[in-house]
Amino acid sequence: MKLKSFLFISVISLLLSACSATGPKFSPVQIQSQDKSLLYVYRNDLFCLGGRSPDIHVDNKKIDALSNNGYISVDISPGPHFIEAKGLFDLPSTSIKIEAEPMKSYYVKWIPECNFLSWHLKLIEMPEGSALDDIKNSRAIKSN
Repeated sequence: MKLKSFLFISVISLLLSACSATGPKFSPVQIQSQDKSLLYVYRNDLFCLGGRSPDIHVDNKKIDALSNNGYISVDISPGPHFIEAKGLFDLPSTSIKIEAEPMKSYYVKWIPECNFLSWHLKLIEMPEGSALDDIKNSRAIKSN
């Protein structure tokens, strides 16, 4: 009986870890060009919606799927940008607009709120101090 329990827990752990990002651990990047900004889109380690990953779009261009405990970094030009998370079942997409300034980093957090009967999905722009604490253990999904 102990062997069956051990095998069951091992298989479940393996399956759950397969839903998480596996790239290098987060390290902030210095912006090198005066005509660029940097966008980070991230999510914390939270098993919600069956481990599904939303597709992240920036200015209507698909960047990548945002895995659990992962982040995506994207070079953007200064000016307005539209960030959208979509592609989860029949749930509506969620979006946010930011106004990027030159040589500044922006942090957008995808937050799934799940309970037994409903889901609520949102993207929010985070202040840099809070975001750096939030994202420090995240793993890269796609880097520039």
